[in-house]
Amino acid sequence: MTPRRVILAAMGSLPFARPDQHYEPPLGGQQIPGTRTGIIRARTVIIFGTGAGAGLFAYTPTPGAGNLIASITGSNIRDLYGNQTLAPLMVYDASGASPVLAANLAAQGLFWQSATTEAGPYSVLAQVSSNTGGDITIAGTTIALANGPVFVAHLLNAQGGIVVTASGADQVALSNALAGGLLLQVTNTTAAPTAPTVRIVGAAAGDPALGIRVAGDTRSRLAIDTTGKLQFSDGTAATDTALYRAAAAQLAADYTAYNNAGAAETWQTVGGTGAAFAGTWANAAAPGVPLQYRRNMAPYKSVHWVGRVTNTVAQAANSAITAAVAAAYRPANTHDITCFNITTGAVVRVSIGSAGVLTCQSAIAANDVVGIPDTIIGLDA
Repeated sequence: MTPRRVILAAMGSLPFARPDQHYEPPLGGQQIPGTRTGIIRARTVIIFGTGAGAGLFAYTPTPGAGNLIASITGSNIRDLYGNQTLAPLMVYDASGASPVLAANLAAQGLFWQSATTEAGPYSVLAQVSSNTGGDITIAGTTIALANGPVFVAHLLNAQGGIVVTASGADQVALSNALAGGLLLQVTNTTAAPTAPTVRIVGAAAGDPALGIRVAGDTRSRLAIDTTGKLQFSDGTAATDTALYRAAAAQLAADYTAYNNAGAAETWQTVGGTGAAFAGTWANAAAPGVPLQYRRNMAPYKSVHWVGRVTNTVAQAANSAITAAVAAAYRPANTHDITCFNITTGAVVRVSIGSAGVLTCQSAIAANDVVGIPDTIIGLDA
């Protein structure tokens, strides 16, 4: 069978147009720019040239100033209506609102832009870009996670890490009202990594590195600087105590008290906050301090005793000075304390054991004063 194309050629006619050569409505002569309302199909569209109007432009509802919604241009030019474009690809907000917002896609990244009018100039509000090392950089006034969980993926550098660069104060914020409480979790799935899972790097030794506050605080209750020094405050006043490295193999601290059920240990006064006096024993008159004791942070698990006591009645050896102290203050074994009879100058032996009773092991006369010097007793734990 003779092909139809051959028959048409023999009759002096052209073959049927291919689909990509169709015009709807059919091409009917020279067209006035902007008057075609149908569909144009083409295999290749080539746009070239320089200067105003050189590029691809989309408008709504009609071409005009402020109506540009997208452009592809070879350089930063204005279109025929005074709309500023940024090469190579730009998407605009044609709502008529001020400032004018736009998004610019360039080889360096994606930039969110703002201008007072459609004529520009535009300035960058925020950006996502990459460097030659393969790092993704997110820059802006704030980076906030809001309206529920946000999953961040593929914003990675060449080593598989996320790089966030900020300038100024409080630039990167994670904020959400999560009932479960967990807002950020960092997990390293490799055992025994060669570097810390989280690292904070400061410009100089002693720079603030980490702070913990309660809502409404004006100062950090726990502050850690780049030397590793831990400093503590009440959330309002300046830090008043610290734990830090003093020298090789040596930690130092400002005054540190034993922790007692979440609160710092205080002096337990015999006959007051601590155990009661036994019999007719009582505190001696000044000078000297009342009989008292407390647990120490250091030496490890020890109790500090100090005070002066007296008795209006003569006491034989093995006379109990106090009732039993609380279990937390009792040593596992008996400890002797070398004391002095302040009245006579004689040596007096006092002891305390697992029963928790402070006992005068020496006989004393009525109204003699027994001085118990500052004494540290280990709890044998």
